[in-house]
Amino acid sequence: MENVPEDLVIEILSHLPFKVAAQYQCLNKKLQALISNHVFAMKQATHLSRRSTVLIRSPDVTPNLFYSIPLYPPHEATIIPTNCLSPRAPTVQILASCNGLLLLHLPRANLYSVCNPVTGDYQTIQCPNSLFNGHAGLAIDSRNVLSPQPQYIVLIRAKESQPLRLQYKFNVFSQGSWRKSKTSLAYEHNEFVSGNAICLNGCLHWLRVDGSVIAFDVGEEKSRLIKKPPSFQLGDNKWLGIADGVITMISASREEIVVCALIDDRKESWKITANIGNIAPKENTYHGGFPISFDGLQLLMLYPVEKMDGKIYKYDIYSKLWAHIGTVRNMRDPSQNFFPFLPTLAKVSIAQSGLKIPICLPELRRLLKRSIEV
Repeated sequence: MENVPEDLVIEILSHLPFKVAAQYQCLNKKLQALISNHVFAMKQATHLSRRSTVLIRSPDVTPNLFYSIPLYPPHEATIIPTNCLSPRAPTVQILASCNGLLLLHLPRANLYSVCNPVTGDYQTIQCPNSLFNGHAGLAIDSRNVLSPQPQYIVLIRAKESQPLRLQYKFNVFSQGSWRKSKTSLAYEHNEFVSGNAICLNGCLHWLRVDGSVIAFDVGEEKSRLIKKPPSFQLGDNKWLGIADGVITMISASREEIVVCALIDDRKESWKITANIGNIAPKENTYHGGFPISFDGLQLLMLYPVEKMDGKIYKYDIYSKLWAHIGTVRNMRDPSQNFFPFLPTLAKVSIAQSGLKIPICLPELRRLLKRSIEV
């Protein structure tokens, strides 16, 4: 095996079941380094995505409750409370998910944490200032993943109002320190749909209410505005994510759900890939419901109903059939985002900062147990 190129070894190992790959780490240091590498994590996530993806959610109203909904049968929602339930306990919010890593925010402690809930590794990061506007992203710069110290980049965005325009400024955490990016561009005034950032190919994307997307390349530190799809009618609720390897936008009105894919990023060329009749329940007061996941094969919609519960329906693209797959109980904040998560053994760069994370990762591991055991 010593004469086999590393790229080929990574390709072969990435087809192994997750638990088997984890066991291979114990064989020798070389395999451990390969399997904990982000290149391997990205490849394995691609192969396992149809079996092990789950969604995690931490509501703003009850931030110490974590939710999980497996995207493939059995679709049994799980709610796990953390041990931090006392009045003095730190609030924990999930802000982003990327390549098996989570970005957490602890506002009372003025900390961020990048962690791998599977391995238990984490890095704590002091916030650059006490003012947090909720717009943060986590990215892996794929051009540097083979370096001895892989870069994990946390991006914070602040916005300053100007007459009918917004100026976006970026703070970047990389290689153990914060810095202000030289990029500072102004665009027409428009709010964000959410604080969620979608990472694809080392670039973070945020969806705005008008359907346009702010993109920030973490390697080159360049920002640009991707215009919304032409003639794309925006519904009550919108979603931005990755499906079949491309940026995908979904707009839901009470009558119809429209799926649109960014097929050419540089040319800003969008294509409508699906028009789906909505089945929003009559008792749903949130119009067309909330798109919470789409992977190219199935769409998951969340419809809030009475008693603060939410019904989840799955639409199969090929059979064109809807199915009720479960209910999220006590959903106090129906517009809160769900985060896709794929378990990986990706290494976290642990800085010697002396900061301790004031939460227990075992709770997240319990939540993801079914996914980890794939």
